[in-house]
Amino acid sequence: MQTAAALHVASSNAGNRPAAPSVPAARETTAAQAHAAQPTVPEAEPPKSAGELFVTFIANDPTQVFAPSTVTYHAAVQSEPVDPEWGPAAAAALRDFFNARFGDRFEIPYVDCRQNLCELQVAGRLGGDSQADMHDAQTAMNDMKRQPWWNELQIDQESGIVATSPDDRVLLLWFFSRK
Repeated sequence: MQTAAALHVASSNAGNRPAAPSVPAARETTAAQAHAAQPTVPEAEPPKSAGELFVTFIANDPTQVFAPSTVTYHAAVQSEPVDPEWGPAAAAALRDFFNARFGDRFEIPYVDCRQNLCELQVAGRLGGDSQADMHDAQTAMNDMKRQPWWNELQIDQESGIVATSPDDRVLLLWFFSRK
């Protein structure tokens, strides 16, 4: 049985165009169309590990015309043989310095010291305060030069970058050389 409103619509449209569907039918069509038109929401990707965040800074990508200098520095570290007396001691000093100063506030996914060169990767934790992390990490890099082991290990030059990852973690990629 049709309602009075539906009969009125049908009679006023007679001869002009087809009768409009009843209100419940229109709602059903709209609901079905809306359900079909909803885009599928992709699942969020899990956050990258700290080590994965450094790949863009150290990977040799032949499509990059102007590769970052860190690619060259990383390759130089990797090409050196390991000095068994200096390399492990230097790597331990770098790692121990950050761990003593910050505890588990930062991740250190990679420390590698070879014959005359070292590479240090430090990443802030997910959900950390990126501004405070950046400031404190840079201050630590400056204070590192005042540590007794700095001269004992004959560390001479250093170069690095500080960046922020897409998930707002602070990244330090630093290279060191000995005299």
